[in-house]
Amino acid sequence: MDNGNATDSEEEWFSWFTPNGTRYWCPAAPDNLKPRLETVFQQWEDVVEMYDLYAEHCGFSNRLGTIKIKKGAITHRYIVCSNHDKPHSQNRNFDTLDETSLKIRQYTFRVCDCKTCIRVKLDQTSRGWVLYHFEENHNHPMVPAHSRDLTKKRRRLDFFTKEFIHRASLSKVGPSMAHRLQVNLGGAPQHERYRRRL
Repeated sequence: MDNGNATDSEEEWFSWFTPNGTRYWCPAAPDNLKPRLETVFQQWEDVVEMYDLYAEHCGFSNRLGTIKIKKGAITHRYIVCSNHDKPHSQNRNFDTLDETSLKIRQYTFRVCDCKTCIRVKLDQTSRGWVLYHFEENHNHPMVPAHSRDLTKKRRRLDFFTKEFIHRASLSKVGPSMAHRLQVNLGGAPQHERYRRRL
């Protein structure tokens, strides 16, 4: 295995190349945080909480994925990496006069068909959720520890920031300017970091 880790901290994850040249990243999470096969969860919320803690520690975002339904009841549920979807095609059709075919929507968040996920199924006997599949290898690097505030789930305004923006709006100050004012008054000019693409 060729350890081609290009990160600042080797404790956060390790990476390697497959024989065909594809690079993968595997989080170096402690065993008590890693999802374990055949674990039974009494409620679906327990599954989400467990995987959220794991994803936050490792430095990636996740979202709900496929749901399988049989006879009106949910039998299988997936939680996948936020980069799970396949990339959008950038091909444009020049054989038409329709202007909309020439426009490509700009996305601030790119997907790369990452296969990282967990899959659970409903046990008909115990009515609990059984973890039967866990894929931990990513085809993209994780977010470093010093930039974890830029992950999707952490890019949310807290109550005090919302209150500051609301009070600023009473003085006819827009939300963007209000946020910049708050960041600069706090002595941490981090507003430029929000422009980065994850």
